[in-house]
Amino acid sequence: MLLAEPYLPNTTENKRFGFLCGIKQTAEYDVTDKPQGYSFKIPYLPNFKNRSYQNRVPHFGLVRENFNNKIEVWANSFTDENFPTIIKNSIGKGKVIAFNTTQYAEKEDRGLFFSAILAGLEGVPYPVANVSTIFLDDFPSPVYDIKKENIKSEMDITQSEFYREVWWPDMAKLAEEENLIYSAYLCFDYRNLTEPPFLFKEWEASSFLIDGKQQSQPGYISRQIRKSKHELAFHGYNHVSLVEEEWPNKDFMVASLHSAQKKNGKPADMENYR
Repeated sequence: MLLAEPYLPNTTENKRFGFLCGIKQTAEYDVTDKPQGYSFKIPYLPNFKNRSYQNRVPHFGLVRENFNNKIEVWANSFTDENFPTIIKNSIGKGKVIAFNTTQYAEKEDRGLFFSAILAGLEGVPYPVANVSTIFLDDFPSPVYDIKKENIKSEMDITQSEFYREVWWPDMAKLAEEENLIYSAYLCFDYRNLTEPPFLFKEWEASSFLIDGKQQSQPGYISRQIRKSKHELAFHGYNHVSLVEEEWPNKDFMVASLHSAQKKNGKPADMENYR
């Protein structure tokens, strides 16, 4: 009698694992590469019952006919209601939670796996953060006047226009509605430079006309944040971690921080960064 509660993040054609997942002994293990996304039948994520989550990576999993009628479907595919994506199979006094997919997990999928792990732990509540402060990593940061997916398909605007006209106004509105405070961790350069000169070519690459003046977009948004209730925090001059193994010269590390703070209009004693 099974007492453990395994979690299987991928489907398999191995019949011993198939038994755990609730696959019929007579199954042909037919697969499909069409379904995408998730449509939840239970609150697998908090407040997500009858809600959907779409990504564009095909699941490449087993069709429904492979499974027995005893499985409990926690989520179907967003694009195919008959394709089970997350299932629970009860065996004895235990249960198996399985993902019917072979897709490569993207960064935004981590919460799905986290929920499955928690569901397999007896008596462990699902932690939901009740926060008043949100950290905006790498914002403001260099932006580019190029059209990239998915913004291009949905809005037909550039990346810089999206952050200036859509994303940041939406975030500011959300902060007012939910009484949130943001800590915006700005980053000036993405070229991973660790030797001077520490200039601001990327930071100043995107500009726009406002009130008759051409202004750097990241600089403009930074000033808006400093004038608001939100906090303008510091990521560093570039995207290189402030550790010795990443910087061949510690003095260069300090010089980059001096440059960043001078650019931000806040000269300060940087000795604590040594």
